Amino acid sequence: MATSSYDPYAQRDVDKNISNIGAFATIVKSVVGTGLLALPMALQWSGIILGVMLLIGAMMLQTHGLQLLIVCMVECARRQNVAYVNYPDSVVFCFSQGPECMKHWPVIIARVVDFFISFSHYGVCVIYIVFVSLNIKHIMDQYVKAMDERYYIAGIGLILIPLFMIRHLRYLVCLSLLGNALTYFGSFLILGYLIKDLPELSDRKLFGEPVQFPLYLDIILFTMASVGVMLVIEAKMKSPETCIGCFGLINMAMLFILFTYITFGVLGYWKYGSEVAESVTLSLPPEEVLSQFIKLLFAFDILFSYPLSGYVVIDIIMNHYWNKNGDLGQPIIKEILLRIIFVLASTLTAVAFPMLGTLMAFVGVFCIPLINLVFPAVMDLCLLFPPEYSYGTLRWKLIKDWFLIIIGIVIFIPGSIAVLLSISKQMISG
Repeated sequence: MATSSYDPYAQRDVDKNISNIGAFATIVKSVVGTGLLALPMALQWSGIILGVMLLIGAMMLQTHGLQLLIVCMVECARRQNVAYVNYPDSVVFCFSQGPECMKHWPVIIARVVDFFISFSHYGVCVIYIVFVSLNIKHIMDQYVKAMDERYYIAGIGLILIPLFMIRHLRYLVCLSLLGNALTYFGSFLILGYLIKDLPELSDRKLFGEPVQFPLYLDIILFTMASVGVMLVIEAKMKSPETCIGCFGLINMAMLFILFTYITFGVLGYWKYGSEVAESVTLSLPPEEVLSQFIKLLFAFDILFSYPLSGYVVIDIIMNHYWNKNGDLGQPIIKEILLRIIFVLASTLTAVAFPMLGTLMAFVGVFCIPLINLVFPAVMDLCLLFPPEYSYGTLRWKLIKDWFLIIIGIVIFIPGSIAVLLSISKQMISG
């Protein structure tokens, strides 16, 4: 039994620690990407007012779920007198602390957690390849004979192989800083297009059709699909205790991201309305040099984001399964081979499903409600299970956790159905 004075943070000994500034930049880079450019399209389904309200609500829920997850992981470490416990191992421990009916499922649920985190970041990598390829295609179509985007996807996949050989997170932080600079410089240039000759606001929907709300929620959930990256960052920080809390790093980063999302999403939809493309960069005048420069900026930005998202999947495969005990022979060579296979697999998936908006919606709704709302709430319920612990006055924590579970399931089921129907329609129509 751990003592209440045991501090897991004080026991961490991490090589190549990340500073708070580096962590902030990496969190922002892991969240702000293709989702930012898809928000104008999403707002056409929800309308401006309802869309902004839902975006704020979703951001608050996702941020709370992430902080709750980190709190549970730290508490698992404290009770076991260890410095750090990863997400799936925390699930195993939490279930062992809960009611009897939960104690039969921990190992299975831990594997499920690993699957959903890996799937979400694998899906993000596929989306990155599709996004970069579409933007490069739009540029090249102005100068050479138009080719199928799948040729560009294959070319981007080959370029990513050497880039994905960067194995250490600290070096990826440098790419994140560069990516952030490209993102916000490119966004500033796009704003010049968006604020020019804006139509009357009355020409745009303030409230969308209820039947389209699931598609909107799917997209905004995708814009927050970076739980795995954030957990890796928290584990490698010099001062991980500053990550959570009212004025913690996560809250500050999310406020910054929320302001960016609202500004960009509203102006993008206001400018282009129902004609907005899956990525607002594709709505810019294709023949203008500045427009092509912006697309190139974001293509490089997203290209630099690929190694960060893929890092999570490689880390899970290597450290949770293949080399869990550290006794794997020639681990570096085998990890390099795994990274090559990962790039090839994500490239082939992008070739098979080059549907940018639908892919974003699918990744958002299929993974995020579970790994960022449902699982953390269940973990918290187990850790606070009486009689040794309690759910607080009037059992408010019990009520709050069940609220998160219900919200997560309500988003997951209809959202998944809506996206799968959309995918089937697109594949049938060719």
